[in-house]
Amino acid sequence: MDTDEFRASGREMVDYVADYLETIDKRTPFPSVLPGYLRELIPDEAPLNGESWEEVKKDIDRVIMPGVSITYC
Repeated sequence: MDTDEFRASGREMVDYVADYLETIDKRTPFPSVLPGYLRELIPDEAPLNGESWEEVKKDIDRVIMPGVSITYC
């Protein structure tokens, strides 16, 4: 990933977070998964080669977001 791709990916992630915050009132406050769910979805060891940003984004939606809970400070 060169610096232009890095900048574009960063902007895309900021938009993702902003979209999440804009729709937070439509989301359930507690995760729909059980504690420990993540262990089965990630490899035991880090990969030798990185994934594309597109694959990372898919993993965020598929792996990370189901375990996110909504908390207010």
